[in-house]
Amino acid sequence: MKTFADAIEAAERVSTHAEKFAALKGIHHSQTRLIHEACNKYRRFNVKKWNEPNRYAKEDPVLMTEFYGLLDALHDRRLTGNEARESVTRVLGQYTKRTAKYLTRVLKKDLDCGANGKTFRKIYPEVDIPNFKLMFAKKMESKFKWKFPCIAEVKYNGLRLIAFADPEELTVSYVSRSGRQSDFCNGLFDKELIKMAQVVGQSIVVDGEVLGESFQETAKAKGKKRKTQKEQLRFYAFDMMTGHEWTTHKSRKIQVERSLDLSRLCRDLELKMVIKSEAKVVESVEEATAYYDRVVNENPKDQNEGLIIKDPEAFYTWDRVSAWTKWKPDYTVDLTIKKVHPGKGKFAETMGTVDCEGEDENGNKIEVAVGGGYKDDERDYFWHNRRILPGKTMEIKHFGMMLAENSTVYGLRHPQFVRLREDK
Repeated sequence: MKTFADAIEAAERVSTHAEKFAALKGIHHSQTRLIHEACNKYRRFNVKKWNEPNRYAKEDPVLMTEFYGLLDALHDRRLTGNEARESVTRVLGQYTKRTAKYLTRVLKKDLDCGANGKTFRKIYPEVDIPNFKLMFAKKMESKFKWKFPCIAEVKYNGLRLIAFADPEELTVSYVSRSGRQSDFCNGLFDKELIKMAQVVGQSIVVDGEVLGESFQETAKAKGKKRKTQKEQLRFYAFDMMTGHEWTTHKSRKIQVERSLDLSRLCRDLELKMVIKSEAKVVESVEEATAYYDRVVNENPKDQNEGLIIKDPEAFYTWDRVSAWTKWKPDYTVDLTIKKVHPGKGKFAETMGTVDCEGEDENGNKIEVAVGGGYKDDERDYFWHNRRILPGKTMEIKHFGMMLAENSTVYGLRHPQFVRLREDK
């Protein structure tokens, strides 16, 4: 039979999507649960380090029963501390060294084979791999109905980060908004997050944005050798819950209670690296607008994107809901079309992106590939007219300009097509 180790090892050796698909197919049904355990971002095993077994088995057991039992005990916290670490070492030793190598990746939630949960869902639809979800904000529309009082909270121009802090194991792990490990933050905020968890008396999950001196500096900090950029990072926390609430998807406190708990912890512990995001309770549209104008217009180095308007009585919900509504400025710029590129995937037979360049009103040079904002018929129009469109003007909506390292040419954040400017 094809084992889990066989498949992951084979996938490591190939590079194309089709080759990986073929390599990962056919894992014996008794071991497909390992896919679920590795890719389910809500299953946490709460142990990071253990000793390597002194010896391994010469043959693998027929079934993975004991390893599955270990995962359940770790996730349920029936095994913790030294007992957990010793159990991991003992159980891994019951498998061959080759198999234990790939079981270790399951424990670390990183198969490191060039495939993710989306790939495995296609190959093994019968394996329940839930999508990683957070609470996301809806966009503010013209028909938005205000409910006062509400919380107006600064939306920082950083990278969404979810931190899991365990006061017993004294460990912290970080994941991105998609559930991927964010190891570039390891060690940066650990001490302060563990202090917070110790005060709470149990594991906690903190939701926020990691931010440097600017969005560009934040992005650079993800590099392995970016010590200077990492030192500038701060974790702007805007929500918090217990580990149990996170695991069960049942928030027990309303927004205003969660926000106050987080504010008190950051204040009382005099934290320097973990900072409660700036927020204000507003009582009217006029007060909210004045606060919005201050946050956006007095925005140092493009660190703030706008506001999140929050319902103080809402529970944390693992979905995109109107209890959080993002209020962000939209910038537009007119640039010249240079080239129309074919699409890929679902856009294989139509337009994919459009290269544009030009200058803004301040004379800053801009080059950008615009791939979003089009309706299907607009994509078709661009593709069928790709030879005559270069030289025409496109109006583009974006959320700020970015300057690449060692460059004088700007790019745009989240560029979106608005319209062709026939008047230019």
